[in-house]
Amino acid sequence: MKSDFSRILALKCARFLLAGGAVILACVRPACAAPQTTGGSIIVDYGDAGYSESGTWENARDTWEEHGSSYSLTRQTAEVKAWAQWRPALPPGEYVVDLWNLPVFQQDSKAQVDITHVGGKTTLQRDMRDGHYGWMRLGKFRFDGGFGDVKITRGDRALLVDSARFRPAASVKAVSTSV
Repeated sequence: MKSDFSRILALKCARFLLAGGAVILACVRPACAAPQTTGGSIIVDYGDAGYSESGTWENARDTWEEHGSSYSLTRQTAEVKAWAQWRPALPPGEYVVDLWNLPVFQQDSKAQVDITHVGGKTTLQRDMRDGHYGWMRLGKFRFDGGFGDVKITRGDRALLVDSARFRPAASVKAVSTSV
């Protein structure tokens, strides 16, 4: 379990001036820990190496979530176009990619999820209020080694994020659709 002190580290932030005078703030937490690996799966959590966010984020209250043997602090934002990104170092291969979901009524109904992989970038729109509490499957993607990533951008409501999981596809059983 991560200590509470590992979560209370200052963000390293940089401001970027864009054409037209807009300013964005990009923040990256110092690496608190390497991403977790369990049975070949790689889980990148808030505070781990490979997690970054842009915009104004804060720790969500009363949302300590447990998956596996670690505890994760959920992050939240109400800022338009704020984003969070999980970018682990991945061995080459095909992976099933999941996001940890907290389907509450305040959640974003039009979150944009971008997965960057060998074939380019796949963009999905997700209603984060739907589904069950836990891992939300995004799909199966091939990564060529080095880095692949998942990036979620706030749409129309508050966005809560936690962690992303990359599971080797060969270790994931197919979901039966027969009755």
